[in-house]
Amino acid sequence: MIDKPTGISSYDVIRRLNKVAGKQKMGHIGTLDPFASGLLPICIGKATKAIPYLKTDPKTYLVKMKFGLRTNTGDITGETTQEDERVIQMSDLENCLPKINSMTVQDTPRFSAKKIGGKRAYELARKNIDFQPPKQQIRIYEFEPIEMAYPYCTYLCVVSKGTYIRTLSEDIAAMLDTVATTTELRRLSVGNINVDNAVKLDDITSSNWQQHLLSIPKVCPHLHTITLSEPDVKKFLHGRNIRCSENHIGNIIVTDEKGTCVGIAKVEDNTIYPKKALQ
Repeated sequence: MIDKPTGISSYDVIRRLNKVAGKQKMGHIGTLDPFASGLLPICIGKATKAIPYLKTDPKTYLVKMKFGLRTNTGDITGETTQEDERVIQMSDLENCLPKINSMTVQDTPRFSAKKIGGKRAYELARKNIDFQPPKQQIRIYEFEPIEMAYPYCTYLCVVSKGTYIRTLSEDIAAMLDTVATTTELRRLSVGNINVDNAVKLDDITSSNWQQHLLSIPKVCPHLHTITLSEPDVKKFLHGRNIRCSENHIGNIIVTDEKGTCVGIAKVEDNTIYPKKALQ
């Protein structure tokens, strides 16, 4: 789990990790924009197969937005497209809380990694190609205003995966008949994982990177774990179904008798059905 610094992309993190860990297959969970910092879970090697089973909802962010300024990217790195002098008070924002908490749909930012007809939205936006960004289904689990020091406002939010915080700041401003852009963004958690358990990217070296690896059972406490005997592990790794005493518990983590994760399976009708072998 990496605590990403500002100023680099999520893929830049993987590039740097490849230099210290050797070139391996890696995948990050939930892209963070270059101007953003915070928790960026990275799966390495065969663990990338487990990405679909990790709990990535909800996500928690600490955000600073600036009222009176709108940019083409929705954040402070973009070009100014609109300005407004209306002064917003904390009481104005508090009056909007019912609307904010009931949001279910938002527009995908034009400058985003969302694919439109096979192309990234930001690629089209940079070329000034006209396109209609798709709507995104979202959920705001929690929203808490922290501080108002106009034109800046700091807030904490817990949202569903797929929620664009840059757009959320713009939507909040629209509710107040003004404009805004996100100036600072820090991700504090993803699912069960907290940034307090992450390591600074600069602290990762070729001699210590393995010490910072977390096991799949540890990052997936929401999944039940079943331990198999050595003969059954061999059956599992060959894709064979295995009878068990458990019944109808859905996706599970399969470990051997040493506690090593060997894969992901599904349990139904007292049978373990292998889904992903991780060895």
